[in-house]
Amino acid sequence: HTALSNGRLLSTRENRDSTRTFHWSQALPHSNYLIALFVGEYTAAPLRSAFGTIPLTAWVYAGQEDQARFVFERTPDMVEFFSNKFRFRYPWEKYDQVAAYDYAIGAMENTSITGHNDRILRNPGQTDEFAPSFDSYNSNWTAESLIAHELAHHWFGNNTTCRSLANIWINESFASYLMMLWDEHRLGSEYLQSQTWRALRSYLQYVTDSHIIRPLEYRYFDSRDEIYNEETTYLKGALVLHMLRWILGDDHFFAALGSFQNHYQLSNVESTDLLRSIEEATGQNVQFFFEQWIWGGGHPVLDVTYSYLPRRRRIEVTVEQVQPMVEGQGLFDLPVEIRLDVKGKTRREIVWVGNQTDRFFFDSDDAPDMVSVDGRGWLVVDLRFKKRLSELVYQVKNDDLSGRLWALNQIVAQFASDPAATAAVRWVLESDAHWSLRAEAALQLRSIHSSEAEDLLLAQLSSNDYHVRKAAVIALGSRYTDKARAALRKVLETDSVDDVAAAALVALAKIDGSLSLEFFKNQLQITSWYNTRENAVLKAIEVLASDHQVPSATRFVPLARSYTSLQHHYALRLQALNTWAACAPTDPQLLERLILSARTDILPVRTAALELLGKLRDEQALTSLQEVAFKNGDPDIRKAARDTIEKIRRALNPR
Repeated sequence: HTALSNGRLLSTRENRDSTRTFHWSQALPHSNYLIALFVGEYTAAPLRSAFGTIPLTAWVYAGQEDQARFVFERTPDMVEFFSNKFRFRYPWEKYDQVAAYDYAIGAMENTSITGHNDRILRNPGQTDEFAPSFDSYNSNWTAESLIAHELAHHWFGNNTTCRSLANIWINESFASYLMMLWDEHRLGSEYLQSQTWRALRSYLQYVTDSHIIRPLEYRYFDSRDEIYNEETTYLKGALVLHMLRWILGDDHFFAALGSFQNHYQLSNVESTDLLRSIEEATGQNVQFFFEQWIWGGGHPVLDVTYSYLPRRRRIEVTVEQVQPMVEGQGLFDLPVEIRLDVKGKTRREIVWVGNQTDRFFFDSDDAPDMVSVDGRGWLVVDLRFKKRLSELVYQVKNDDLSGRLWALNQIVAQFASDPAATAAVRWVLESDAHWSLRAEAALQLRSIHSSEAEDLLLAQLSSNDYHVRKAAVIALGSRYTDKARAALRKVLETDSVDDVAAAALVALAKIDGSLSLEFFKNQLQITSWYNTRENAVLKAIEVLASDHQVPSATRFVPLARSYTSLQHHYALRLQALNTWAACAPTDPQLLERLILSARTDILPVRTAALELLGKLRDEQALTSLQEVAFKNGDPDIRKAARDTIEKIRRALNPR
């Protein structure tokens, strides 16, 4: 066995009782939550040292060394990139990364040694995504972005550490944006636009679904988990920093980050410290920005209209802020980039909005072909801009990527039945546009109900880009046709990317309620990355039981139950519990298993088990839940157990 920890290994001693003692030394001070100890049969996979002096190593189980070198190979470049970008060199003695089995979270940025869930490992040709997904062609969390995220914490989080969880955004929002900066550096500005666009959609959807807005710096939460909300603390926080970068400009923005790192080295910090560093480094007053985006909540909803005034030879653009005026969310002051395309020529104008209604006039000899607002995606805004189909088609062909993605969604949402909408989607799919636009076009075809749209989807299954293929697979899950079923079965047999094949299996279950137990057992014989096929089989059975309400769903229970044992990694255990509950919600053995998982399993499975117990509303679980609620050592688990108890009691005694 090897014992890995923070800092530098001073010595290893073989003891008389056949044990081994490892002596590690952490020279620089750091917060106690960053202390790490990994013990296991780990093998070193050395990487190139950063700057020729900082040793970097990946630690994996024997036989995984090639996967480790493939996945972590860009880490030295990341260390050098962030060091140069912040003008503050990586301060720790070394950087280790450990791929641990059943690691309870995605990753953890312990000082000089990050722990990763071993799903981070994969061979060339597999998905870029960190985790398997059956309903999305892309996420903000690729394996590489997660590696960059955890490394970025060694500046924002480990070198400068938030004084309390109220300021955790200084750790997590920065790490989330810095991973996007790495992606921009390596993959280009269009990739960054695709990621900020996706992050914004995730955040806006969360607000729509939850009706919750809150500041980034926030003190009023009932459990620690609430402050780690991905859509707000991670994604919105990253977008806020992206917007601040635009307002300050790159030179000032990165100078301010370097000033902050240098001035507060090895210190606990809060938002006002960052504000002070920015203003001292740039000479710009950003108090208004912090008041609106760090200490204030919500976001602006911009209702935009425009008209051409031929007699005055002017374009008039009206921007109205229509967000609810509630506590914590008022009017916003922010710059807005307006792009005007007129007779093949493009101009960009920066205007500031700050009133309920602002009007702007731009000289123009002719009517515009397009007026685009925030087409490069710098802002955290919900844009409402009603346009004619012809202008949206022009925009999807000519705007910057964020604007093109927005226009594409508007075309399908408003004009799905118009043949011109299908023609615009076809144009995107057959163009050399960035893969994110083509993948989004394939996904949007699920809302166009025509044989032409289905044929377009089928054609995308041979795309060279697996994101596009996966988007087509997901969209085919809404087509109840023999052609769609046959195509998805072929993807199962032929696609080389396990994540695409797995998504095809789940999509097939949505449109074919006749899938048999024998069919699923055959799928289980196929070896796949991170057991993705097995996970997809369990999810597909859940879909059958839930969507199709197939008779005799209990026949699938033995299969689902077999995956709840500890010999399987937690993603499978978690899905197996959901599948079992969908097939046989009143099974007494299920109740026993959920209670056992709530008591003894690792955090994600405990949380899922408690959530399922709340859905099942079984009175017999109350005694065990009360024990968890009052005796468990994790306050988040105790709160989750109390919430579950309350759900069951409300179901038993409705008012």
